[in-house]
Amino acid sequence: MSFSERNGLKAPKTLLALNEISPDLRTGLWNVIAIHFGLTSDLITYNYNNVEFHLTKLIKELYINYFHRKIDQIPNSIDSKIQILDEYFDNANYAETFDFIEAVSDYYPFRAAFVDLSADFSDDLIIDEKSNFSKDINSILKREVAPYRFIDFQFIPITDEQEIAAIEKGLSTPIDPVRIHLQKALSLLSDKNEPDYENSIKESISAVESFVMKKTGKKKPLGELLNKYATELGLHPAMKDAFKSLYGYTSDKDGIRHASMDTSTADIDDAKYMLVT
Repeated sequence: MSFSERNGLKAPKTLLALNEISPDLRTGLWNVIAIHFGLTSDLITYNYNNVEFHLTKLIKELYINYFHRKIDQIPNSIDSKIQILDEYFDNANYAETFDFIEAVSDYYPFRAAFVDLSADFSDDLIIDEKSNFSKDINSILKREVAPYRFIDFQFIPITDEQEIAAIEKGLSTPIDPVRIHLQKALSLLSDKNEPDYENSIKESISAVESFVMKKTGKKKPLGELLNKYATELGLHPAMKDAFKSLYGYTSDKDGIRHASMDTSTADIDDAKYMLVT
């Protein structure tokens, strides 16, 4: 909180609406992109060839997969390339802004754009570069009181730090089926146009089921496995009952796992609760 805000001279920032993006938020997010992708004048001057090389690759990917434009219309100069991105970002609505950041985080190589192109970059370095980008995006979201966080390179309508930590811990699991189900749950929850809360819940409980199957080596319904192996899994009786209740919620005759419903009472809070739990 600034001096002016602490002393009542300026109103503190309040939580933005889910479909709102303030000028400060937009500028902050663009600055993160500009710094990480070397779009500032000092970095361009310092290492023009490398910046131009990576920016051209990024623009080409965006033209093909995001803008859906003809690639022979990509301008030659680096300034014109930056201007295309800058103008789009400045005029994008909140959903387009977040879509764009997700797209560039997917397409950009994150290979330390300001060093020798012939260098052999490890996968670990690429992951670290993407992780730093994600941290900087989240720093801006938090500073501008946005109701989203950037998790697994997707914007998720969640701000509670404990919930974020729980999701990130789950996504770091070495058990592939568990991680895949959680990634699907996150993706379904974070869809800004058509969020699918029903199937997000399904994927979250499927992650639990996959985890228990892996730990026990048994392929049986989750409820049955919990009854038999709860002590072996180190589950507190209350936690076992909670998981059984959640499993029952998604497995009863009107539930999500056994039938596709035309309508559903599942909402964003239900989906977040299941994902975090």
